[in-house]
Amino acid sequence: MTVRVNKDSFNLREKLSELERPIGLKGSELMKSETAEEAGTLLGVGRRNFCINGNFKCWQRATSIASGATGNSSNSYKYVSADRWQSYFYNTYNRQDVVLPNGEKVYALRETMQVTRNFLAYIIENGGRTWNQGGDITISFWARTSGPSTGVSLGYYWHDNWAGSAYTLDERKNIIIEGSEWKHYSVTKRLNANANNRANLAIEFDNNDYGSWIKLSSGEWWEFANVQIEKGKVATEFEQRSVGEELALCQRYYQKFNSGFNLVNAYPNVALSSGNQLPSFSFMVEMRTAPSMSPGTVTTTYDKWNATGSFSGEVRAVATTTHWMFQYYATDNGGTLLPTGGYHRGQTTEGFAFNAEF
Repeated sequence: MTVRVNKDSFNLREKLSELERPIGLKGSELMKSETAEEAGTLLGVGRRNFCINGNFKCWQRATSIASGATGNSSNSYKYVSADRWQSYFYNTYNRQDVVLPNGEKVYALRETMQVTRNFLAYIIENGGRTWNQGGDITISFWARTSGPSTGVSLGYYWHDNWAGSAYTLDERKNIIIEGSEWKHYSVTKRLNANANNRANLAIEFDNNDYGSWIKLSSGEWWEFANVQIEKGKVATEFEQRSVGEELALCQRYYQKFNSGFNLVNAYPNVALSSGNQLPSFSFMVEMRTAPSMSPGTVTTTYDKWNATGSFSGEVRAVATTTHWMFQYYATDNGGTLLPTGGYHRGQTTEGFAFNAEF
């Protein structure tokens, strides 16, 4: 028995042309993704940028720090003016208002040399947990320099504590920043597996491996903008975060309060004829660990209502290991300090800050 099947003819060229879809650059990158994680990164699923304040929107310490000293900072890392960034050298650091070639108006971090060594550092908390099994890391940024060129040697360290020594140094990746025009740079490195997933990942923007001929001279500078650190092999578009979100992330490590900060007594409806009050005040966000306070104590002036006598007060760090609060220590200097319904208010005479950086 023979069965015959008839099918209408079709134009093969037309069918092939239907396969041509305008997928674009991002679509092409997505199709080349080797893992679901890489695809998620390209699609913008979750937060991509591990660099807090990579857009340099937050400057709680100051918008400019100029050190009168030279050389390194007593063999310890110090904090530059931009939140979350550190250095090893007494150079000048300040904020710049710039326009990138794509038309975006941004802030940039400028380091002006007082010594012939360019260096900046950024630390990712629990980076060892993120890259515990190893994997690719991509760093991208805009940069320029007042010198003809300068080297950037990107080093990756695993640290139990930034104050201690590194226990693994991955091979450095070297690139050269050329000229005073903004250019976009990116580098990808495959990290070694990290046995200690509690370690922090420290990334250094350094020129130590290049030799003196490519280092900047005193008075010359380099600038960075829109620094992004992400997993994977592809440098994706810079992830924009609001100023509020960026500041909250920074305040986990550092919080500053200006002079004139008001501290009202904790018990306005309870009579208090003598003794002390220790009301606690919450930080704006929970800090990474119990912070240090600078200066160690801050005195206050005061005003009062429906109260007699005099008193003094000061702000102190909480003695216990808390990440949440600081205290206003108010002392009765005699008299009926607080009758029922009375209040007093302390007002700080200088600024103060809490530091929980690495």
